[in-house]
Amino acid sequence: MIGIVPKTFIDKTPHLMMGPLWQIIRIWVSQSINLKSTPELARLLQDGEELSDLLKLSPEQILIRWVNWHLAKAGDERRIANLGKDVSDSYALFKVLNNIDKSKCSLDGIDNEDLNARA
Repeated sequence: MIGIVPKTFIDKTPHLMMGPLWQIIRIWVSQSINLKSTPELARLLQDGEELSDLLKLSPEQILIRWVNWHLAKAGDERRIANLGKDVSDSYALFKVLNNIDKSKCSLDGIDNEDLNARA
């Protein structure tokens, strides 16, 4: 990763440390996204699609579709197109977590202007 050196971690530079951490999490999560271990993903099929179409998607594309499915289920018109900039403001994550379990994730703070506090 460009700009990430051992000194980044020694100095504990938070904004620079988040890049490698996000990459590690993304790789780890992506490995477990498949229809064999999670057959419920079949509900992400869109009109006119077959299971074989879903199997052709990368784990990241499936995760994006899953997030968008939850946003739609929550009645939100917003959609994401990537797992970087589109989720960096925490809005979509707030909505998805709230849609999964309202008792553990309220929408309190979703309008907070301070993105660090919101996250």
